[in-house]
Amino acid sequence: MGIEAAAGRKAQVVEIAFPVQGHINPALAFAKCLASKGLLVAAVTTTSVAKSANFSDCASLALHTVSDGSEHVEGTETVEAYLDRFSYAKDKPEVLAHPAVACFVTHCGWNSTLEGLSHGVPLVAMAQWVDQNTNAKLVVDVWGAGAAPRRSGGDGIVGREEIAMCIEIVVGGDEGVGIRRNALRWKEMAAEAVGSGGSSDISVVDFVSKIVFDDGGDISPTSVLA
Repeated sequence: MGIEAAAGRKAQVVEIAFPVQGHINPALAFAKCLASKGLLVAAVTTTSVAKSANFSDCASLALHTVSDGSEHVEGTETVEAYLDRFSYAKDKPEVLAHPAVACFVTHCGWNSTLEGLSHGVPLVAMAQWVDQNTNAKLVVDVWGAGAAPRRSGGDGIVGREEIAMCIEIVVGGDEGVGIRRNALRWKEMAAEAVGSGGSSDISVVDFVSKIVFDDGGDISPTSVLA
């Protein structure tokens, strides 16, 4: 489907994601989604991400880089020096999709939470701060798709035994059966939402229509769905 502005030119979007894996993956997915709706999308990332990431399926995007100093590094770089710049852990979605993955021990950032649920993988919620605690509460108590360890003492440290217990809960036992069933149910609902005519797909079309049709007209998302 193509959407063009009234003057006949395509609307353009520039997307700049924080250059770490947890932000790059969903940002690229959203950029490709916008491109599929007819927008011209330019994705901007750093030189180190551009060198290490796989953009082979991003032909619909115009990729641009900004320097983070990595192009000036010669020879083998130490781990410490690499982490002083930007790091990129590749292919987390592909890892989560692998049938050998039984659970996902996650800090419960929103991107990681959605990636785990959309692949039907039960979560062990190791939340630390800001939105992560709310996300962990949703995963465990609302969606029933994971388990969360209890912190012992007043230092906020989670012991290895507690983590091991949570992993055992989500991958086995009676409680784990329900957790794994719920995780698969969220995978199905996520696929339905992003599919053609799904709730997320309609929201994207609504977003695109607000960019393209800037004359104040009332554009229904369903009217521009292919």
